[in-house]
Amino acid sequence: MAIGIAVYYERLGDVDPQSVHKHVTKEEILHFHAYKQEQSLRDITNLAVEKKRPFKGRVAVMDLSGLGWKHMHK
Repeated sequence: MAIGIAVYYERLGDVDPQSVHKHVTKEEILHFHAYKQEQSLRDITNLAVEKKRPFKGRVAVMDLSGLGWKHMHK
């Protein structure tokens, strides 16, 4: 029996994009996102090995509530 499907939940709507871009580059944002995805895959894999059961996959939920076109263009 499999462990199930892991859910990665990210609340992007709570972030002020303009403030973020003042402090970090687009490349840093992409590297961070890739790092978090790789970290979650390692965590899920380690759990599957520990429980001696496979996992079915992952689902990423990007909550964009509060984020709109006004945040993208200024």
